[in-house]
Amino acid sequence: MLKATVDHKKEYQIEQKDGDMLLDGQPFHWDLSSLEPGKYHVIRENRSYNLEVVEADFKTKSLQIKVNGNLFEVNLQDHMDLLLERLGIDANAGAAIQDLKAPMPGLVLDVFVKPGDVVSKGDRLIVLEAMKMENILKAQGDGEVKDILVSKGDSVEKNQVMIQF
Repeated sequence: MLKATVDHKKEYQIEQKDGDMLLDGQPFHWDLSSLEPGKYHVIRENRSYNLEVVEADFKTKSLQIKVNGNLFEVNLQDHMDLLLERLGIDANAGAAIQDLKAPMPGLVLDVFVKPGDVVSKGDRLIVLEAMKMENILKAQGDGEVKDILVSKGDSVEKNQVMIQF
């Protein structure tokens, strides 16, 4: 079984049973065609969707996907993650956060936090456009935002500190 959380709000239970995929306990049927690596066409209930995997972090089991141009963040938990959660064990709890540096040169499209905000690992911090791709930079641990050193529309260089914690 998998649990998928979309944009930290909506949760779905996904499982395989007798060769069928179930979504929240109900049969889920779709037609999925790969167009090119990371891009798909989906037909479900006579509706057409264009899906693009923008970013995939297999270590944290998180995805950023665009569905018909709308960006979504999807976090996945497998049966072991769910078991550890039920037991009250979080391997990432208390991870200290470091200053957020630009991973590459780019343009700041949006800033999601302000000084004084408390963030948790995985929270969205900044959208950075680089090489015509939008990259959502997330908190790598828990902490409090001390200062924001960039604004929407700013150009940044690689390794430039954008947020201090």
